[in-house]
Amino acid sequence: MTLAEYTDEIMFSLGGIGDNSVEIEIGESGIVRCINRAFREVKQYVTTPAYMTLPFGARENGIGCTINLKDKDVYSVINVMRPDSYNSLSMNTLDVFGLNLTYSAITNMDAYANRMLRLQQLNTISTDLDFIWDAHTKELSVTMNPPFTNAITIQYIPDYKDVEEITEVFWMDKILRLATAYAKQAIGRIRSKYTLNSSAYSLDGEAMLQEANTEIQEIRTFLETNDDLVFPID
Repeated sequence: MTLAEYTDEIMFSLGGIGDNSVEIEIGESGIVRCINRAFREVKQYVTTPAYMTLPFGARENGIGCTINLKDKDVYSVINVMRPDSYNSLSMNTLDVFGLNLTYSAITNMDAYANRMLRLQQLNTISTDLDFIWDAHTKELSVTMNPPFTNAITIQYIPDYKDVEEITEVFWMDKILRLATAYAKQAIGRIRSKYTLNSSAYSLDGEAMLQEANTEIQEIRTFLETNDDLVFPID
């Protein structure tokens, strides 16, 4: 959704289309501020990973190198892998199914089990594609063992800068609902600021404020309760 689409949806929910009261009370600029506020609060829960392939220059000693990601909008790095494989070791190194002639004639299951155990131990103690992500400097340090490649693929959580970068319907709905609640809260405070004792009509400020506070708390509780996603990296 675009920012204009968010604004139109919220204005419609508040009865602001053709109703000058909302325009006077909060205005379009106030609606935009509510949207951006909701975006900043919700984006920390958006953990859908993205992938990016980057040039990589591993030194001959296998120490690897440090990649500067300041201009890549990366919030955190989940995993590092070779571009041609989702495993930290290449298929030629693993030789899991005995494709090499040395193991093609294995008929003893004990020998096969021992082979698999050694491969698992190798995968556990290997420093291949170990990485350190510095969130302050936005630098990624990666260690690579042979076989070396001239590129790596990283699995990462994007650092969203704009509400229009959120494209999943689930998260767009959460932002829209929270932004609408913030707008209700602002309007409710405006309408309940003064009491019209001698007026023939009354404003719904207190009711709107209470409704908004309840909706905000419900959305926050839902987000916090469901913030338990785990991404395996091994």
